[in-house]
Amino acid sequence: MSLYKMSLSIAAALVGLAATGPMARAAFVVTMQQVGSNVVATGSGSLNTAAFSKIVGSTTEVAGIQPNLDFVTVGPAVSTPIDLYSGSILGPANFGSGGQSVATSGSGDLVFSGGSNTSFLYVPQGYISGNPLSDTSTWANSTFSSLGITPGTYKWTWGAVGAGADSFTLVATAVPEPATLALFGVAGLSLLARRRRA
Repeated sequence: MSLYKMSLSIAAALVGLAATGPMARAAFVVTMQQVGSNVVATGSGSLNTAAFSKIVGSTTEVAGIQPNLDFVTVGPAVSTPIDLYSGSILGPANFGSGGQSVATSGSGDLVFSGGSNTSFLYVPQGYISGNPLSDTSTWANSTFSSLGITPGTYKWTWGAVGAGADSFTLVATAVPEPATLALFGVAGLSLLARRRRA
């Protein structure tokens, strides 16, 4: 490849990154997976609170979920000071049939989206709209089934373009247990050996 073509490719890639950079930071995404005998949720991104009204007064919250009411709170598993916002959130009414379940451990920024049932948003106390957030929570000795989580991608949105538009997405992916993956590996090797003999 000539130096000119390489320069054009690099320039195009940088323009693409510049165009998608702010959009990637304009949402909060939680990935929930089965990790061994635990369910682990990891969140990152940012939230635009411009479309919400801040509710005055101090309160605390703890990480937990309630799939039948679309509640997702990720972060510390101990009472943590938060700022509470209310507004209009659109999205699915649930992500499974499970009731309330508090996380057994967690860390980072406590973030909650009440989805379409309550239209509340929790962010760390003193949070400045658009700043980066990250957190993790674990439900020990749990499965998607025991927590009543239906695997899938669930997205809640709010605000109008240019007036606080943003989203909160939950990606619940059931990952096979390591023993199951090993079994698939052995089966694949057996199949490959049979094909070679044939």
